[in-house]
Amino acid sequence: MLPLLAKKTFQKVSLSTLIVLAILVIILALQHQMDMVYGILLGGFMAIANFGIMSISVTILLDKEGPQKFWWVVHSFIRSILTIGILALGFTNDAISFFATAIGLLLVKYVILLAGIYHSFKQKVADWKDGNRKI
Repeated sequence: MLPLLAKKTFQKVSLSTLIVLAILVIILALQHQMDMVYGILLGGFMAIANFGIMSISVTILLDKEGPQKFWWVVHSFIRSILTIGILALGFTNDAISFFATAIGLLLVKYVILLAGIYHSFKQKVADWKDGNRKI
């Protein structure tokens, strides 16, 4: 269903997010912050699901015409409602940290941002080694 490039990107981002999520869960669990663990797990898994659904929706939406696009817009709206529901659950439930839920929901964005910074820095270092001293 997804083009190969989109599928590989989704796999890389999801795997990186799961690794960061696992590290955060271990650190928080060792500090006995179970409300934070539950929140970051809830938000992180929802962020990965949102990213996957969004990548599928965008590729399908580009191929649709007229009235068919309406249902994909409704689909996107439902995805937004689910995200708000996850935030509301983190806010109202004392066993789940709202702050950690919000961090988890943004985790995919953090991973993409950090990957972009890393690759940009790596390119600057390669340029610097090649004799281009501009930074």
